[in-house]
Amino acid sequence: QNRLEMLRNVAKDYRGKMMFVSVTTDESDHQRVLDFFGIWETPTYRIANIADENGKYKPASNDFTEAGVRQFVEAYHNGELTPDLKTQEVPEDWDALPVKVLVGKNFEEVALDENK
Repeated sequence: QNRLEMLRNVAKDYRGKMMFVSVTTDESDHQRVLDFFGIWETPTYRIANIADENGKYKPASNDFTEAGVRQFVEAYHNGELTPDLKTQEVPEDWDALPVKVLVGKNFEEVALDENK
């Protein structure tokens, strides 16, 4: 309950800019929501921009304090966050062979670069 009150305090300052939603994680009907956001451990929080298919953002740490949440929300509004993509890490030897290994994190950089 204390976290919910804390989030309500933060939400008041962003009224009209973003919506804050709380999900009860111990109900089986809500599992699809957790899967959608890639949430495996709770408690935690995410930002989702539903207008952007890659617009899911995950905090770098699980600092579930008012200051931590505010810092995360401000970083989002300032364009300082990188979307949290469901992707593997780029293998160290991804370009060692003639056939390159592309994952979500290096796909645009390699596949869409006309100079490569």
